[in-house]
Amino acid sequence: DHKKTPLDVRESLYRRRNDIAGFWAKSLSQRTATLITCNRFEIYGVSKDEKAGKEHMALFRTEFPQFHEKGYVEYGRKDVFRHALRLACGLESQLKGELQVLQQLEAWNRRQPYDSPLPGFWQKAILSARQIRIRSGLDREESNIAAVIFENLARQINNHSLIKVIIVGTGKIAGLFAMHHTLRASFSFVSGKNYSKARELARQAKGKALKFGEISNELLTADALISATSSPHFILNAGDFLEAASRRDRPLYVFDMAVPRDIHPDACGVNGIVLKNLDDLAPLFKAHNERLSERLVSAENLIEEKMKEYKEQEHGDKTEDRYASQPISYQAG
Repeated sequence: DHKKTPLDVRESLYRRRNDIAGFWAKSLSQRTATLITCNRFEIYGVSKDEKAGKEHMALFRTEFPQFHEKGYVEYGRKDVFRHALRLACGLESQLKGELQVLQQLEAWNRRQPYDSPLPGFWQKAILSARQIRIRSGLDREESNIAAVIFENLARQINNHSLIKVIIVGTGKIAGLFAMHHTLRASFSFVSGKNYSKARELARQAKGKALKFGEISNELLTADALISATSSPHFILNAGDFLEAASRRDRPLYVFDMAVPRDIHPDACGVNGIVLKNLDDLAPLFKAHNERLSERLVSAENLIEEKMKEYKEQEHGDKTEDRYASQPISYQAG
């Protein structure tokens, strides 16, 4: 995840995600699940016992040494459940306390095979996390990555005119910006493939929809560009910004929210282009996290209260219960 694993390593693991998922599908059939978000790559598995789990892990480390180098492993239902609660409460996120990771977990869990023991495990973690979020006050915090970035833009662009923002991509982050539209902002949503989705987001944000080829003209007057696509390779590089930069009289703030990155790092060398990726935004996230410190501490304490109630199931009458007693979690970071 983002805490110990550099962005370039997370990108390379993302590109091998099908190979990694395939390895575990072959090793443990329906008893593994892979969770991928913009900042983490996690594998959850269920084995007959710890010895069998460690044997599978040894084979995995041999085939995917890069994952193992920056990853860590948790054995046993109790430790994995604690991690699941922290994850669902947003305590493992860069932007702590965010609701979006819980929503992603719910959608991810619904896609798991019905005969796998993992959905039931995650359903309990998700329900407990929702209760903890309510009791700690985290559910009242509406901040998300769109709000944090826009707040930062508003401070840097200190004028009374509209802040013109280009959003490249039509996924979750684009949706957050569409919901966060304000009277101070004008959004243009760009899509290379799903133009109908771009138009839907534009209607929601009272903005406009553009096709990818129209970005060049929009760059002449925009204040910021935010890119968050699922492309496996760069979609913009320094050359795409040169003409606009030569004709502008103010900085263009560029936020690359994608993993793998959408914008080649060489764009940072173009005069007037201020490029930030997810790791570069750590100071913004830190300031947000500090404002939430009391609620985060409360959530930490409530998780430990929940763990005191939690009794590890060492035995069971059914085979499924016995298998489910040793979940293994492996995270890149």
